[in-house]
Amino acid sequence: MMGWDYLTWLAGVVGVRMLIILPPDSVEESIRQIKSSIVELSLDSANVTFIAPVASKRFDRSIAYPLRDKLMLDFSQCLYPLAIRPGGFWDKVISTHEDVDDAFRAPYPKIVKMKVSASSIVSSAGRGYNWQDAFIHMTRGVFGPWVGETKADYFNALVNNQGENPRNELATLTYILNSGILRGSGSKIRSAIPVVSFSTLNPYEILALKKTSPHRPGSALEPYGLAIKKEALLELGLRPVIYGEEKDYLRLSDGEKPFFQHVGKSFGFDDDHSWRREKEFRLMGDLDLTSLREYITAILPTAREAADVARLTGYPTLHLFE
Repeated sequence: MMGWDYLTWLAGVVGVRMLIILPPDSVEESIRQIKSSIVELSLDSANVTFIAPVASKRFDRSIAYPLRDKLMLDFSQCLYPLAIRPGGFWDKVISTHEDVDDAFRAPYPKIVKMKVSASSIVSSAGRGYNWQDAFIHMTRGVFGPWVGETKADYFNALVNNQGENPRNELATLTYILNSGILRGSGSKIRSAIPVVSFSTLNPYEILALKKTSPHRPGSALEPYGLAIKKEALLELGLRPVIYGEEKDYLRLSDGEKPFFQHVGKSFGFDDDHSWRREKEFRLMGDLDLTSLREYITAILPTAREAADVARLTGYPTLHLFE
């Protein structure tokens, strides 16, 4: 199930004894998953039993997950559906299972598309800032733990936040500034080396680009981020992205490969819809913000949020919209 970790954490908080069934995998991977689950979800190992079928090789999901599900059904006396996708696998299982209790069942949730929340009226502060002298890094909220947190940390914050996502865009930007570190990510870098990305576009151009980019339909990018003076970042080794084709990547040295970005297909008559539009620069590793405080301005959509972040972090702030 999706969200099993939240329910498992909650059951652990309550003190419920649990039987957790994992998909078949190697002994080493099963042990890793068990140890990780206990730490990440802050479980009392005395109350938890794991069943982990041992396999001599890694199975495809189409094989591994049905085996896990069959074990779960064999151990279950009664099924308590929570939210079941109509027409899906579990919808069919429930329709034929002998003992099903719908006391806790809720409608299957619909996908909600997030939209940029700011108005279109540009603020005087936004018009007056010299964007040409700064690189821009836009931040996103997350639906999960921040780097360095466990899932249990996030779930604790989630249930105590009265319906709001405690790791939304505003909270994330405040956290980054107070932690003093802008952490790199390698999730979308072919070599998986962590990098921090910036753009020479100003925030208004970035937001307009994300709205129209065929690469990111329905993008949930919000107008939160950092403007950092170019001189400070260039001294630290910030470099422009190398846009090209696969053959270009193969010719690069190991030191240049983290800065490569496949140009992508053009969706028009020119390169306007390729990744070149983002005018991206990258810095390898994490960025120490504390040492650059005098060069940094936090970017927020509204004056109220800008005032709150300035008060909570001590950094200069700028609001983009009236």
